Amino acid sequence: MSYLVKCAQCAKVTELAREGRFCSTSCRARYHRETLIAQRERLAVAVDATLRSGDTSALQPVAHAARLLAA
Repeated sequence: MSYLVKCAQCAKVTELAREGRFCSTSCRARYHRETLIAQRERLAVAVDATLRSGDTSALQPVAHAARLLAA
């Protein structure tokens, strides 16, 4: 049995032996790397805004999110 899959990264339709979201391991790696980069960019913007605000109580949730992302 084979499955027709539209790759979540390159949008190429591929026939796979089992269900999946990606046409290749390189597309899978690229997708997850780009997702991680985007998360880090959003977190950096949040950290900058919190530091500019000077509100130390708002820094704790941002620091917690940074720890979760780094893990």
